[in-house]
Amino acid sequence: MKLRQLFSAMAVSAIAVVVAQGSFIVGSHSGQNDPTTEGFAAVGTAPGNGAPVNDGGTDAWTVTSGTTGEELAYRHPLSAGQIASAQANGWTLRSNVRVGAHAGGLNSTVILEARFANEWWMIRWQDRPDLTVFNNAGVVGAGFPYALLELTYDPGAGTAKLFVNGNEELSNLVPGNNSGEYFGFGDGDSGATPEGLGYWNLVEFEIVPEPGTLAMLFAGLCVLSSARRFGR
Repeated sequence: MKLRQLFSAMAVSAIAVVVAQGSFIVGSHSGQNDPTTEGFAAVGTAPGNGAPVNDGGTDAWTVTSGTTGEELAYRHPLSAGQIASAQANGWTLRSNVRVGAHAGGLNSTVILEARFANEWWMIRWQDRPDLTVFNNAGVVGAGFPYALLELTYDPGAGTAKLFVNGNEELSNLVPGNNSGEYFGFGDGDSGATPEGLGYWNLVEFEIVPEPGTLAMLFAGLCVLSSARRFGR
């Protein structure tokens, strides 16, 4: 019995180390939750432009584009270790989002971005129905239903692909150049008139775990299996 308990303790320890070392989802926003309660910092001069909403049955957080001098974005910090792991092993910036336009139209106001190591990865919207390349990122037209966007980085190629609802739409994307150590979303422009409205149901940043972490997880599961067999 004691040996079985030892096996189980070893397995739990191994899996605990996986949880500690394997980054997986390092930060996320979901539903009507205020992003500032989820580890995001509100940046900009118009905090009142963010609000919870039930959007036709889908819980979301809205960010409305402001007028001149008004912006609101939410930024989740990334640690040096997370950045190093993301660059070495790969990452995915993911969002389930719907974009609506004001009478002024969209003008790159609604954005989803990640900045680290002087690389600027960004998806932003304009008034065009097609999906195309814009400033080394993707542009998705306004008015579509909720769509799952996944910007996935391949460390071997040094480029990213954009998937929309699981379908690869863009490839060989490269970043712009800008400083920062975060991922985020919101209103990225302060034009003369309100120009965009984002309904953010989900935003998250996922880092691929190191190969050694996956091996440790497998080892922990094997030990648990052995412990169960031994205790019979």
